[in-house]
Amino acid sequence: MGKQLKILTHTYFEAYAALVSESVFENIAGRKEPKLLLDDFVRFASVASVVSSQIEGSTIDVNTYFRNKTVKYGNTHDLMAIDDLVQAYTLAKDLKINKRNLHKIHATLSQSFINKVHRGKYRKSQMFIVNDKTGAITYTAAAFDTVETEMDKLLADIANLCATNLSTLEIFYYAALIHFRFLKIHPYIDGNGRTARLLEKWFLMQHLGEVAFTIPAEHYYHEHKQDYYKNLSCMGDYYEDLNWDKCMPFLLMLPASLE
Repeated sequence: MGKQLKILTHTYFEAYAALVSESVFENIAGRKEPKLLLDDFVRFASVASVVSSQIEGSTIDVNTYFRNKTVKYGNTHDLMAIDDLVQAYTLAKDLKINKRNLHKIHATLSQSFINKVHRGKYRKSQMFIVNDKTGAITYTAAAFDTVETEMDKLLADIANLCATNLSTLEIFYYAALIHFRFLKIHPYIDGNGRTARLLEKWFLMQHLGEVAFTIPAEHYYHEHKQDYYKNLSCMGDYYEDLNWDKCMPFLLMLPASLE
């Protein structure tokens, strides 16, 4: 598998396997769940969408979101963004991962905060991550003229992996690595975090079925937000010079969400 991949790597799998107890997968390993009832799926997708949005700064909590679904007391920007993300999760469960569908998912989840001309389209400008407090540039993403090439490699690897019979441990390893690599490319003008977390779960679903949507990964990332961002940023300041030897702390967060 490692020799066939274009941008992902099997290099760290042995070390990963030594650090992750397969007992954490006991509730899902090898399960072929029937499709979730619609109400159950919407509930799981809604919770994932609320906490994923909280990572990006939303002040809407789970109870407030569900209460609004019943009472309809408000139609704030944050509520609309969460509704859009729920819609994107719902779309993803019936789609294969490819460029066209990824753009469709991004266009759906970004309806409330990105101009229509930029939705579902790779960025055409340089992307910097800036410290909110100091204004200093903390990370420079992939150059805009390389984004499509890098994403084509990533999507080719995902297609390869989705067509391969992977162990449960491999599924989780690659899901987290896909999440990580996507965020480091930062292919869209905005909405990359929400898209990356959805993509991780989307990949899990391709292998595990809809039971993947019950995995509380987004909740775990929100509860450990400081570690989430620290583990994302520890590899270096420039996409072209990233030290992938430092990726392990981030990869271990996904299986930790099951404990």
